[in-house]
Amino acid sequence: MNRAVSNATHPAAVPPPSDTLAFHRALPGYEVTPLVRATELAGELGLDDVFIKDESSRFGLPAFKFLGASWAIAQLLGGSSDLDELRRAADAEGIRRLTTATDGNHGRAVARMAKMLGLESTIYVPVFTAQARRDAIAGEGADVVVVDDEYDAAVEASIRDADADPAARAVNDADLTGTSPVGEWVIQGYGSLFAEIADQLAEAGADVDAVVLQMGVGAFASSGIRWAVARGIPAIGAEPAGAACVAASIEAGRPVTIHGSRTTMACLDAGTPSAAGWETLSHGLAGVVVLDDPESDAAARRLAALGVESGESGAAGTAGLIALAREPACEELRARVGWHDVRSVLVVSTEGATDPERYRSVVLAGG
Repeated sequence: MNRAVSNATHPAAVPPPSDTLAFHRALPGYEVTPLVRATELAGELGLDDVFIKDESSRFGLPAFKFLGASWAIAQLLGGSSDLDELRRAADAEGIRRLTTATDGNHGRAVARMAKMLGLESTIYVPVFTAQARRDAIAGEGADVVVVDDEYDAAVEASIRDADADPAARAVNDADLTGTSPVGEWVIQGYGSLFAEIADQLAEAGADVDAVVLQMGVGAFASSGIRWAVARGIPAIGAEPAGAACVAASIEAGRPVTIHGSRTTMACLDAGTPSAAGWETLSHGLAGVVVLDDPESDAAARRLAALGVESGESGAAGTAGLIALAREPACEELRARVGWHDVRSVLVVSTEGATDPERYRSVVLAGG
């Protein structure tokens, strides 16, 4: 583990969680994803329970991202959960194409929603995006454009494209400027995942005392933080050392950009926190565990042993939990969250094996 950053929280400044579950339940293909009870892992970490939300299949895609993409696109087109109404709205507004940037999962989700609505999509990816992820996006009918730069440059390219075409709209989960409502809509859409978890915990007669959340641009984490704050439990971030933009921003007291970000946790390889989530991140995170890349690989292998298929980014939350429980560098952060009183923790495996070749080499071949 690289290091840990603690943060003073101000729960009253954190927006409430969003109620989007009814919308997603109305979409074709909706199913509740599993909540896995990992008691063996919990025992290894000195806990009573660890719950893992398994997002390896969501609306037929190998990640949770469709929740945010579908809600954001629906809001852009008037807010209906009826696909025919959304198609009519797009036609009335002259919208024929959607653009976005991605490291893989969000772009594929936007492309899938565009296809469902009869729209075209142009998905910008940074140059280091794995070919398997590019191919999966193209398989949704999207035009995939490779940007010879890092993730933030792909975001900017998608915005320029949409701005230049009256028939196009940008649907990015990363909000670099704070001038578009789309970033907030994406955060809201992820609320369905946590609403499901609340129902599943209630059905199991269980609860959690803390949640560990992957960072990236912070959109997913913002949704989870809002849920955690509403329940009165601490939220801790997990972030790759090669793209630790949220940790750097918390230390600076303002959003900062990390240039030259690079990590094998590809879907967390972001240079700038989303402006839409900054208030939630800065006021709601108890701290951030900053991970080295091999830690997420080890966590992916551990999850595979539990029957959960999880790519390197999907396993980052579990890697963060393991480091938080064990590493001396996390001692201050453990004290801040009152770790001695934490008996049950939630993590989310946010993706399946979205790069199958790497998954085989790291997990199935043992690293």
